[in-house]
Amino acid sequence: MKFDSLKALIVVVGLVLGVSLPVQAYHHFIGYGYSSCMTCHYNGAGGGALNDYGRALFAAEITSRAIFPVTISDEKLGEHSKFLAAVDLPYWIRPAIKGRTIGLQTNPGSPNKTERWIPMQREVYLTLAADEENKYIFVGSMTNNEEPRRFSTSVEDKAPGWAMKEAYFRLQLGETSWIYAGQLDKVYGTREINHAGYQRRVVGMTQYDQSLGVIYQRSVLPTEIFIGAFEGNTAEKPEDRYKGASFLAEYEPAEKMRVGFSGLTEKSEKLSKDAVALTGRFGIGTGSAFSAEMGLVRDKNLATNADSILGAYGLFQSFIRITRGYNFLGELEWYRPDTSVGGLHNWRWNLGFLTFPLPRTEVRAAAVNSRVFSQANGTEEFWTLQAQLHWSL
Repeated sequence: MKFDSLKALIVVVGLVLGVSLPVQAYHHFIGYGYSSCMTCHYNGAGGGALNDYGRALFAAEITSRAIFPVTISDEKLGEHSKFLAAVDLPYWIRPAIKGRTIGLQTNPGSPNKTERWIPMQREVYLTLAADEENKYIFVGSMTNNEEPRRFSTSVEDKAPGWAMKEAYFRLQLGETSWIYAGQLDKVYGTREINHAGYQRRVVGMTQYDQSLGVIYQRSVLPTEIFIGAFEGNTAEKPEDRYKGASFLAEYEPAEKMRVGFSGLTEKSEKLSKDAVALTGRFGIGTGSAFSAEMGLVRDKNLATNADSILGAYGLFQSFIRITRGYNFLGELEWYRPDTSVGGLHNWRWNLGFLTFPLPRTEVRAAAVNSRVFSQANGTEEFWTLQAQLHWSL
């Protein structure tokens, strides 16, 4: 099949999946047996605030309990995972607050090294429910962030004020179907938390790429499917808003194993983009997992009417549980913006640790190596040391 048929493939496969498949977030947690993001999130495709079960599960099973005496049970830790610890709020309101800061040291050990701390995430969430079963809910979030600027030494722009990030309704249609309507993340590929990764950046699925649209979810084991249509981000100028459709379908052939296929087609007044991806998530033992995503992306500049450019990317990730709350994280990314002869090859790998030493707290540390290969300029190499602190209420 020629890649020029990609857009038709996306539409046809999306329609076929939506009609014929009978189906039933943090994607590393498939190693604990949680393969569906809806187990922990209000958004069935992952991301955003945790629901009550997700909060309790995180405290009682994922987070280290090294500082707690044996007299405090896991069940008690789960009971204290609410917004106000053990205080029960009315069923109809669930607030949340999240913050994330990253420290970067680029070119470590060289005279040109730079050190910076960047606030990556400052967000507040509010979930309102019309019923105790959460069949009809509204999810909203506000953010006050400055975009991370990798390897920059220039003076930062003033951080923007508070702005809406998400605002959507989720309606349960039956035991296995949901509709989402409003501004939220598009569905495509693996919902990887690294918003600056090739896998998210080249497809346009970064931290602030939410879009106004509608998503249909159907979930019946062993399959899960999402189909969405969108009109662009309301904060962008009309000519810059991407309009289109996307889908995500996953199949669970065995416990702790999911394979999937995604497609996306979108365009603004200036650019168009089509993408497809194969994904896989595999749990190993208790708490460990491997995941992968391979995709093709076609970009076209509509303003110049130049020939479209076919790119490709890949992500391979290992999440190895050392002990409760402490994990080794390894990633290998690859991106080729133009698959024609002589195009650039971008490689990036990182090794580090992803830890949950305390309830509501995540700490990361990693060494990142980035390399760019080209026939004209040879190899360029960059090193970065990273440390992250993430907290939530």
